[in-house]
Amino acid sequence: MGPHGKSHDTIVPSDFVVKAGVPVKLTMINHDEAAHSNTAPGFGVDLEIKGGKENKATGNVTPVTTTFTFTAKKTGVFRTIAGPSPPARSSAR
Repeated sequence: MGPHGKSHDTIVPSDFVVKAGVPVKLTMINHDEAAHSNTAPGFGVDLEIKGGKENKATGNVTPVTTTFTFTAKKTGVFRTIAGPSPPARSSAR
């Protein structure tokens, strides 16, 4: 939870199982205005979670949903790395 009592910088579920060769669709909802990266080098996943849309007049942020599909090519345990996105990254679609 973030200081505002809302979900913040979390991936739910934090652990999940996928099968090699089967496409997986991830749906991520960003509740703040900053873009975030999510990288899983072992899967070849490197994406940007789009930032929410901030209303400058009210300071409220409208969450934005980013979806991404990948196919694991091998079995194993893979970790993801999340963080702020560099400005030059391209967005997932």
